[in-house]
Amino acid sequence: MSKSQKKWEESILIIAFVIIIIILIYIFTVGKINLTSKIDNKKDESIDLAKHRHTRLKAHLDKQESLKKKLQKRFKQIYTAVRVLIIAGWIGGILILIKLNLMKDIGDFLNYSQLLLIGLLVIHFLTFGTISNLKSFLDNIKGSLENRIWGKYIDLDERIKANHIELTSIEEQINSSDSENNLRLN
Repeated sequence: MSKSQKKWEESILIIAFVIIIIILIYIFTVGKINLTSKIDNKKDESIDLAKHRHTRLKAHLDKQESLKKKLQKRFKQIYTAVRVLIIAGWIGGILILIKLNLMKDIGDFLNYSQLLLIGLLVIHFLTFGTISNLKSFLDNIKGSLENRIWGKYIDLDERIKANHIELTSIEEQINSSDSENNLRLN
């Protein structure tokens, strides 16, 4: 006999011996070892962990939603303030013209307002090239204002959506495990 054949026979004997021991243990312990209790304990632990994760995620989601409301409110206030400041500048210019006696009636008011509007359009045309880009210019101002206010929370909406999805999946997991426990108890 060669050495490799002896090793092969020894390994077969060891495997057979292990299988026989496992079968004997199973035969002697039939009905005495409850494997399902260990599985149930693991399920209970995972349910407790899921419930704990659910409460933490719900609290975190509430904080994110309140932050989103706060930032939206702040943006609306600042954006409104910017528009009011632009109008106040226009009114201030008109009042200065009245104070300098350059404006005496409504016709002068309309003429100077038209002059201001034409001046703004000329400046815009020289700066951006076409009048049609005015809306994009105003959108850029609004976007830069949003970036300053929202800052690092710019992707807050996506994070809230992802947390909502995770929260519903955890709730489904908890509800399915609760229904399984109710079926076992009945």
